[in-house]
Amino acid sequence: MIRGVLARAKAVLWFLVLPSTVYLTLFCLLTYPLIGSFSTEFFTNAGDGLQNVWNLWWINRAVTVLHTSPWFTTYLYFPVGISLLGHTLNPFNGFASVILLRFLTLVQTHNLIVVFSFVMGGVGACWLSYGFCKQYWASIIGGSIFTFSQYHFAHADGHLQLLSLEWLPVFALSWYMLLKKPSFVVSVGSALALLLVILCDFYYFAYAILYAGIVAACEAWRRRDAVFLVREPHTRPFLLFAVLTAVIPGRLIVRLIFLNAADPLLGSHAPETFSTDLLAAIIPGGHWRFAELTRPYWDALPGNIQESSVDVGFAVLAALIYLAAHRSNHLVRQAAPWWAVVLGFWVLSLGPVLRIWAMPFPEVPMPYTALEKLVPAVQLSGVPSRMMVMVTLAAAVLTSVAFALLFGGSRRSRVAAGALLALLTLEYLPRPIPTTLPDVPGYVSAVRDIAGPGGLLDLVSGYSSDRPFGSDSGSGIALYYQTIHERPMASGYVARLPSSAWAMLVRQKQLTDQNAYGALCRDFGIRYLVAPHAVSPTDTLASARLLYTDQVAEADVLELAPDGSCVA
Repeated sequence: MIRGVLARAKAVLWFLVLPSTVYLTLFCLLTYPLIGSFSTEFFTNAGDGLQNVWNLWWINRAVTVLHTSPWFTTYLYFPVGISLLGHTLNPFNGFASVILLRFLTLVQTHNLIVVFSFVMGGVGACWLSYGFCKQYWASIIGGSIFTFSQYHFAHADGHLQLLSLEWLPVFALSWYMLLKKPSFVVSVGSALALLLVILCDFYYFAYAILYAGIVAACEAWRRRDAVFLVREPHTRPFLLFAVLTAVIPGRLIVRLIFLNAADPLLGSHAPETFSTDLLAAIIPGGHWRFAELTRPYWDALPGNIQESSVDVGFAVLAALIYLAAHRSNHLVRQAAPWWAVVLGFWVLSLGPVLRIWAMPFPEVPMPYTALEKLVPAVQLSGVPSRMMVMVTLAAAVLTSVAFALLFGGSRRSRVAAGALLALLTLEYLPRPIPTTLPDVPGYVSAVRDIAGPGGLLDLVSGYSSDRPFGSDSGSGIALYYQTIHERPMASGYVARLPSSAWAMLVRQKQLTDQNAYGALCRDFGIRYLVAPHAVSPTDTLASARLLYTDQVAEADVLELAPDGSCVA
């Protein structure tokens, strides 16, 4: 018994404590001096980043204060409210914040989640790599390749849901175990891992399902049995996995599909813009520490560097070439399914139009087009380049196998491993993660201090004339301000906006342009208004009740009345 306890303690030390320490140390070194701002600045930008800060606040408020479902809110698009099923809510992080906010600030909670994603992403990929390379330090390198990839750092700019990729390798490992050694325990573990994946991001759930299909097809090919999953000993474990997956992840997907059918979701991206360039997998993008050296390439790509920075690097490419030359080795043969994952996801990430150095070749047929026709729900996404997360994961596993062979080879092989590791280090140096100070202007504090019901129309925070009331990424700041004043808002910024909500925004914009504040108050329950000095309704409404003037932000806080004036 004592020997068993010691063995388990040793396993925890070597496969959890030590890898976590390694990845935490590497994160602090790669991002230095970022960790010094852990308690004072959000590790993210002021657009999508603060939207994700709002996600954490909202789920905590829904669960602990309102005791309601976090997948619907009337705090945005008040008074009707809006479904958050199509939004990048990443409930896993939100539910974690319910616990963390008991003893941490919102800044610390958000930043701890960011750090956790890098540490656990490395740990999970380390476990997965070890399952194939069987060499400890080679698996540590595999975890580093995945979690410190340019893809991961690129989405640290503001996409907390995409940053939270840590459960993908855990599901990948558990699914592989389910195919090789099926059991009820592994079935439950696989379903739980898949649940954690979908609670981070719908994209990753879709990729996990596609990965499962590719690996199952590879196993069926190896067995020469296309229906081995419905034969013993797989039948009951696989059925249990399917049932457990349908209970929660499946229900969320069905609800999303029905929502889109009833009230079409707006905000999908154009896949032609957000696809992977043919050369992007090896040429460092805009999130490399020395990105100026490759600017002529990535600056020519469509979209933005948060989506186009997806390279795995020349060192990884060299490792893959080395494996191809040693394909007869038993470790390389065992890792064969990962070649299918690399190639399958890479080809799909190229999107509907092939691009080489940003030049389109529309005459070349692309598999992504067929995928859209086969699975129409794919059109809700529109960012094929994000499939590179699975390419990176597969490449990390294969590279760990290459390092295992090099470490166990001749002196020349070990020297080659050192050179490859040096090149990896150079290629994986990231540019700094952006930070945002949690500053709050006076008018936000004034709104917080107002007592009484009623919605807020904010014409200052993130407002633009062409995208009303902060319906674009600039209004991430308005969402953050709501975490301070906690008052329902007339609008908001969500990833996928139902058509009915957009129609409501357009109507509110028309009334605002006409100074029809009484109609806004009567029809939409808007009681309070934050307006710039230059367009304040006090210029035209003599009975205006001015609650607060913020000289620094040049904003007025006013109270509206249904008769078209402000409250006297």
